[in-house]
Amino acid sequence: MIDASGTPTLCRIQVATQSPEFKELTCELLMKRARFEPARDRSGTAVPSYHVNTVRWIVAD
Repeated sequence: MIDASGTPTLCRIQVATQSPEFKELTCELLMKRARFEPARDRSGTAVPSYHVNTVRWIVAD
């Protein structure tokens, strides 16, 4: 979830194929680093919204 200022407010992993640590780290990093251009309604007012993305972790041997 993203608030009207473009800041993430909630991270939810829908499907995970790796360990729980990857889920936790993905959300931790997203909440710390991600910023978005706010969504806008028809009148141009910034509104809360959501973002869906795929994250793929590549672990070096």
